[in-house]
Amino acid sequence: MRKSLITRDEVIKHSQALPVFPIILNQILTTIADPDANLNVLVNYVKHDAVIASRVMSLANSVANKRQQPPTKDIKTAIYLIGLSSVREMAMIGSTSNYVKNLNLIGAPLTYWQHSVAVGVCSNELARHMNYSTETAEAALIAGLLHDIGKIWLLYFFKGEVETAHSQMDDKPIGMIEAERIYFGIDHATIGSWLAEHWLQPKLISDAILYHHFPDKSLDNSLVPLVHVAEVLCNALDITGRNENRVSTTSTLAFTQLGLIWGHHSRPKFSDLFGRIEARCRYANAILNQQ
Repeated sequence: MRKSLITRDEVIKHSQALPVFPIILNQILTTIADPDANLNVLVNYVKHDAVIASRVMSLANSVANKRQQPPTKDIKTAIYLIGLSSVREMAMIGSTSNYVKNLNLIGAPLTYWQHSVAVGVCSNELARHMNYSTETAEAALIAGLLHDIGKIWLLYFFKGEVETAHSQMDDKPIGMIEAERIYFGIDHATIGSWLAEHWLQPKLISDAILYHHFPDKSLDNSLVPLVHVAEVLCNALDITGRNENRVSTTSTLAFTQLGLIWGHHSRPKFSDLFGRIEARCRYANAILNQQ
């Protein structure tokens, strides 16, 4: 156990040393209800991100070619051709992955961030499956992308101590959350929620991060079961193929709230949904790998 336990003030104070959090995420959420404003936000972002701009233009001209239209060199026209929703996803994944990469975590495997991207995309797909509003679906994507940001914070500032804390999992029959609480007095989900609040993310998102391992405590927040179920599915479907992909805790109530009955018959019954999730995760991580 550390000599002193991590406090909220310590988390916020240390966060000042991190790269500037991507403003685009807040801009996207606050302009979704206004398509014109949202379009302007995305145009400005795409113009200043060479990787995303290249992908947007390539996809747009592919669409134009299929429609037997001349190629476009205009970002706004390209976004119209692809669709706001697709470009929003590129912007959110691209900006957040750039943020994490800017932390320069020595020894942090790429699969760590690939998992966060997968959970974000899965959360978004589940929200669409439930016919939730566009605002909820995009917030679900951000909550999923940030659900493990507390781990990033711990690794950035206390990498050696994190490894010591997690080694307790090998010596005792305890899970990651319990190991973190024993060693730091707090867990990565709580740290992540504090960071989200500090970055002025909506309470729906900060609470989704806080309760993603124990959703039964806040099922009235629509994002909480989405992110929890998304992480369970990503691990169960072995998306990203990382060694940590194992289902440790599962909330039956969260699955039931989303109309998913988890069991050995789940895969055939929801094969279309799972297929979309896997396909979108592969596509999203292709964006990540180009950043």
